[in-house]
Amino acid sequence: MSMDSIKTEAGHRFHPTGDVAKKHGLFAVTPDIPIIDALTSVSCLLSTLEDGIMDAAMGSQPLQDNAAWLTHHTLQSAKAVVDSLIGCMEAQDSRLHVEDWVWKRQGGFVHYYILDEAHIQRAPFGKYGPFPTANEMRKALDRLESKYPDVVLVSRRASLAADLIGEGELNEEHAKTLDKLAELGV
Repeated sequence: MSMDSIKTEAGHRFHPTGDVAKKHGLFAVTPDIPIIDALTSVSCLLSTLEDGIMDAAMGSQPLQDNAAWLTHHTLQSAKAVVDSLIGCMEAQDSRLHVEDWVWKRQGGFVHYYILDEAHIQRAPFGKYGPFPTANEMRKALDRLESKYPDVVLVSRRASLAADLIGEGELNEEHAKTLDKLAELGV
């Protein structure tokens, strides 16, 4: 994967607005911005927060009202850009391993992503999941939201002790997830 091929990707919305159930994001990351430009902008965004957070940490100026909202919105913007770049890298990586899903193992845990209808949790993978990457989960979420605009879904990253499930079982569960989505016509 070359640095030149890593660019922001479409679909990373932020700053929720309107009816919460509709999950509208007022702003979105512009696609196809090269990684170096995107990260430079993130660095600039984050540097604007340094003085205010340091003042709050030292007790000389509380972080409240407009300063707290400014911090919140700036962090939301920076996170959306970073998530977009991560999505691009995961998409490139998954294209290299389409046949071979690689489940991330860290500290004895397998990391995966799931989608749940609100208020429904089914162990160990929830309603729809697992997904081997956040990008795969995002694509499924986008397809579900476009087909069912009023659906309320929760997306999250989870971990499972590696000794509780093997890679074959994860691949089998992921195939079942794709089947569930296909049954919905998504």
